[in-house]
Amino acid sequence: MKISLALTLMILGAVPVAGRAAASDGSCPECVLGPLTLSVERGEPRAHHAKFEADPAVAYTLVLEQVGAAPAVARIELNGRHVVGFKDAIEGPGTRDTEVEIKRKNHLTIVVKGPRGAALRAALVPTSALPLSRQPCGSRRDFFSFYPFRDPARVIGILPLGNMSAPGHILPSDHIYVHLVADQPGSGTVTSLADFYSGGQFELVAVTWIRSKKNYEIFLQPCREVRVYHSHVHQFDPVVEQALDPAAWICPPEFAGEFCMQRTNLVVTPGQRLGSIVNSTLDWGLIDLRRPPLPFANPARYDFSLFQVPPSLALLVPYISSESPHRYCPIDYLAPDLQTAALWTKFGSFDGLQPRTLPPICGDHAQDKIGTAQGNWFGSAQDSQMTENQGALALVHDNVDPTVPIFSISQVFCQQTPSGQSCAWDTGQRHFAPLPAGPVNRDFADVLPGAVYCYEPLKFPPHAPDPQIGVVLLEVFSLIPGGVVDRLRIEPIALSQASNCGAGPWLFSGAAREFQR
Repeated sequence: MKISLALTLMILGAVPVAGRAAASDGSCPECVLGPLTLSVERGEPRAHHAKFEADPAVAYTLVLEQVGAAPAVARIELNGRHVVGFKDAIEGPGTRDTEVEIKRKNHLTIVVKGPRGAALRAALVPTSALPLSRQPCGSRRDFFSFYPFRDPARVIGILPLGNMSAPGHILPSDHIYVHLVADQPGSGTVTSLADFYSGGQFELVAVTWIRSKKNYEIFLQPCREVRVYHSHVHQFDPVVEQALDPAAWICPPEFAGEFCMQRTNLVVTPGQRLGSIVNSTLDWGLIDLRRPPLPFANPARYDFSLFQVPPSLALLVPYISSESPHRYCPIDYLAPDLQTAALWTKFGSFDGLQPRTLPPICGDHAQDKIGTAQGNWFGSAQDSQMTENQGALALVHDNVDPTVPIFSISQVFCQQTPSGQSCAWDTGQRHFAPLPAGPVNRDFADVLPGAVYCYEPLKFPPHAPDPQIGVVLLEVFSLIPGGVVDRLRIEPIALSQASNCGAGPWLFSGAAREFQR
């Protein structure tokens, strides 16, 4: 039951009266305070005081929302303790949630300032009444009480983190792939379909549509700091379909109709059918913002830091951004009774015939080793994970057999000609047999500044020789003498020009390309 409150508006020291507070409008029956609309009318600060009672055994959240014609900022004190400062601005539309400690009797002071027309809406709500996506996660990890593929017996194989496939994933992928026995045949390029399910009590927070792939991607949250996603969704269960608003799709013109997105707030329950997936393969990723970021050399390459987000997506970005430095194995977030030995044996090749035997069994998608050649490299300062197929290069290890080093090549060695695309080195993955010493076929983590290394022969997985390239020259260096090793020079040499490394030393030609972290 809502607790009555006495709202008094007074002047704090020299703060003049310049606004007003509208009392609760009855739209929030669970609120113990508000919602109050705090407006600035003449561009001067205004102090608002509220005295109220609440249950100190309950966790509460102070919710602030920009609702004016211009943004406002606030300084807030609760029972004499600082809660929010003027510098803690709400960026753009949306809300700011602040967890607070409550006593039986409380005194809240809010000083709002901003240009004329600025306004904030404030409310104090039991944290449990907030949507799941805004409730703190605490320290728990057992968010999955149900397999999203329902029955482990239906799993043929699970590809670990770090999978690479051209032209999709040039960089090691940050999610796992669960290959399932089909539920029904597909049509066209979709060979088969398999049903998938909600793994827990989640809020479906966003859906994206990818035109070129003709399928959806969905994002779910059990709480504020953890996000789950599944991609290549062919069709939704009718319950989910009905929750989507045909008029709510946002299709930014900057994407030329390739991507459309929609914010959603459907709560789904453990075991609830969500729909079917393309080619019976469930992409399963998990983001945990509570854990420290993975050791990427340049984390800005893996979120929207280098990408100009269209204004129409401002509200969606917190729900759809990639956050790869915080992507972890989703199996670790299953309830303990679901993490069976039989499930872990499924990790390996897509067909289940080659198990992964080296830890971590779930794979590793962050393989950068600063100071060496190992890891992800980019063709320019603007390239990122979002443009990996055009401008990235990965010198990493296979996700099924991590003893195998792999060159993963994007279209960066290709150029457009009047007759079509011409590639000095086609996109795809090549592997080689590493040697423990010398400058030939050294593992990428052994490639250090001060020498040029040579590689031969290169093979497509599993064993087909590369028909284009005879050898590859490689070196790493620092752009600033004595600085961090942040540059890589590489030159693939055509088979017609060199069939093996020879004795060396080796020199780069003008055809060499430079990459950066």
